[in-house]
Amino acid sequence: MEMPESERLEKSPGMNAGVGESFLKSQQEYEDRGEKRIADYNDKLAGKDEDVEIMERLALPEDVEKWKQKKAFAKVFDNDMYKSLYDVESEDKDLDKDYKLMIEAFEGKLDGFDTSTIKEGRYVALKNKMGDGNVIQDAAYAKDGKFMIAMNAFKEEDPMQQPENENNLYRVPVNEMFFQGLQYGTKDDEHPDGITDKLKVVFLDDIQNIGFWSIVEKIYEKNKKPLGEVTVWKEGSDEFKRLVGSDNINGKLIAFGNHKNAMGSKKIKQIVIAPKQAVGNKDEQNVPLYGAIVFE
Repeated sequence: MEMPESERLEKSPGMNAGVGESFLKSQQEYEDRGEKRIADYNDKLAGKDEDVEIMERLALPEDVEKWKQKKAFAKVFDNDMYKSLYDVESEDKDLDKDYKLMIEAFEGKLDGFDTSTIKEGRYVALKNKMGDGNVIQDAAYAKDGKFMIAMNAFKEEDPMQQPENENNLYRVPVNEMFFQGLQYGTKDDEHPDGITDKLKVVFLDDIQNIGFWSIVEKIYEKNKKPLGEVTVWKEGSDEFKRLVGSDNINGKLIAFGNHKNAMGSKKIKQIVIAPKQAVGNKDEQNVPLYGAIVFE
């Protein structure tokens, strides 16, 4: 007998109904995808290739060739060329107050990172200026670059991601926006290109992707873990591969691999999962699923 929808949602690791059901993959597909991404990422770390370039303009013939080979992307933030397409919202926030539940859930779980150091940070959102001002990509950043909180990434909100712009020279993938957001969110007078080599943790806020939920459900079930437990997964395990193969982590590793030198050639130390059942007061309403990618 099929579980009633209300019961299914109550027992799921995430909040609300989730998104992305049409993109749901099998567990083996996630695992295979993650294994390939880990191998590609580690190969990039071991190699001597230069980082993908970020350019104000892709005007010269050689620039076009770099773009075609994905060796260069246009700069999205602080670029007059995009002013008709995008708005950038930026403001300082008290992250220790806004993310109190997340901080408590991960306390003592992140190897080499003290959650009590999460204080004030900078929130940055890239928005669709041509539509209703909807968010394309947003995150919050520690001003010293040691952590970031990844929030939303909606490719469908970006006018440049539409099919008619597939071959547009200035189309920038959302995963590249993720890295450029880190630059923008941590820049100051002393660091005009941001602080990207100090990153220790990428927090994943309110994970709504149903594919990620399915991975969490299956790896908890396989390892006989209750959803009320915060768990740590390390490279080498099938569970780690599946998590890396998720839409929430896979693209971020592409971006970090493309900019490995700027990132300090960081390997992933662990992935930590906090289902809603393990977060905060159990009577709290609208408690999300959190994740954390911890780097060496």
